[in-house]
Amino acid sequence: MPENEVLKDDVLEELPELPGEPEEGQEDTTDWKAEAAKFHGMASRSYKALKKLKANPPKPAEQPVAEPKKNEPEGFGYGEKAFLKASGVESEDFEFIAEEMRNTGKSLEEVLGFKYVQEELKARKDQRVTLEATPRGGKRSATSSRDQVDYWLAKGGLPDDPILARKVVQARTKQATEGSKFSDTPVV
Repeated sequence: MPENEVLKDDVLEELPELPGEPEEGQEDTTDWKAEAAKFHGMASRSYKALKKLKANPPKPAEQPVAEPKKNEPEGFGYGEKAFLKASGVESEDFEFIAEEMRNTGKSLEEVLGFKYVQEELKARKDQRVTLEATPRGGKRSATSSRDQVDYWLAKGGLPDDPILARKVVQARTKQATEGSKFSDTPVV
């Protein structure tokens, strides 16, 4: 579209109403040269303003970033949780999925379709199964775990954990002072 057409449209919108025809019997007293000069001034100002706008167009106002609503729950709603359960995702892995959604900006279905997400979910599930299958120190267990004082008393060393090492030293001193003064192995 040529500049003249844009200029004409802009100028025509701002034009005041033209003086009307004189009624019969009245003389036309309109100073047409003054009217023409007035309209010429308005048109030239509009033309200059249009040139300025074309040279430096106004930047669009930035939209403020919407803050998350306070009443929205963090994490998934019941629908998403049901979808995740139906997809075979354990509730322990919901936070991992939510984190991946935030990092990638993708939807729940897209994140679940990623190969690395499926591999991570499988690795997490395998780790949980392994932990559940490993026996914990119960009545049938003959050995103590490494985080107990009895284990280190029987082994004879000190653990790396300073708090546990202090407890082991205290138990050894108590054992030495309260224990039997005679040896467990007699001399023959």
